[in-house]
Amino acid sequence: QPTAYAASPLSTPDRGWPGGVAPGAPFRDAPVVAEAGETWLSEALRPGRPVVIAHGEDAGELSPPDVACVAAPCAKTVMDSPDRAGLLAARYALPAGGAVVLRPDGHVAACLPQATRAGVARAIERLEGRLT
Repeated sequence: QPTAYAASPLSTPDRGWPGGVAPGAPFRDAPVVAEAGETWLSEALRPGRPVVIAHGEDAGELSPPDVACVAAPCAKTVMDSPDRAGLLAARYALPAGGAVVLRPDGHVAACLPQATRAGVARAIERLEGRLT
């Protein structure tokens, strides 16, 4: 069983997320559609950078340029979050306008019910140890 880091200083505290995977918990893999075709969310973790999963928003607008995103097409590692069965949104209990930030090691860093670019940036700074 993978270890959960519920009290990790690298995780953004959960502020009323409606369910899904809590900050510090291991990620849940799901099928996604990439520019190159169908793949798995775990494949987006391979470059060693955070991954932003967004629902109802363009992840390219929420995530910094060097961060893999799950949503609308952009020039980086990109997935299309509305997979065939809606499994990705269901596994993370993603509300419309919400986002989840995954650490490169596959643990959830933040669950942001009303995601903004600034909120995602702060979560990434925290997971990289640049913000406490």
